[in-house]
Amino acid sequence: LSLFLCLSFICVSGLWATDAPPAEITKAARLGVAEFTQRGITSEMSRPAAFKQGESVVSTGYGFPVYTVTPKGMAVCSSLDAGAVRTGLWRFVVMSGDRAASLITVARVKGNWQAVSIGGAQLADEITRIMKQWPQENGYSYRFIRIYQARADFMEIRKNKNVVGYV
Repeated sequence: LSLFLCLSFICVSGLWATDAPPAEITKAARLGVAEFTQRGITSEMSRPAAFKQGESVVSTGYGFPVYTVTPKGMAVCSSLDAGAVRTGLWRFVVMSGDRAASLITVARVKGNWQAVSIGGAQLADEITRIMKQWPQENGYSYRFIRIYQARADFMEIRKNKNVVGYV
């Protein structure tokens, strides 16, 4: 019975937490964008970050926690949404003007939140398109799920707390 309760908690724990980024994580993302862009990351230097030469970057857009489903979670839980658990990472869409240019990843390093990577221009664009097609103002919410073993990313789309589908 104890094992069942523990596994049940693991399968639904990711659904209980709020997905709005805390202020300290948002601040780390903004500082990271400034730091990475000051280093001169351009499309010529780093293809995954689609900043054009001389283009003014940059603001952070939508921020979200990264979830995953472990192999053990897939074996125990009956659905992808039930097996999703937080990784501890946060990602933010980096905007350049009105265009998604990249994603910045924030992680806890030695007890502090800091930006650890930037890239994923194509994924940032896909996330932005999903959010336009299923807008939050129409009651939709999202959850980003990365399954490391499958090297696959999914955006879970919900409306009124019900899973509508995955992109």
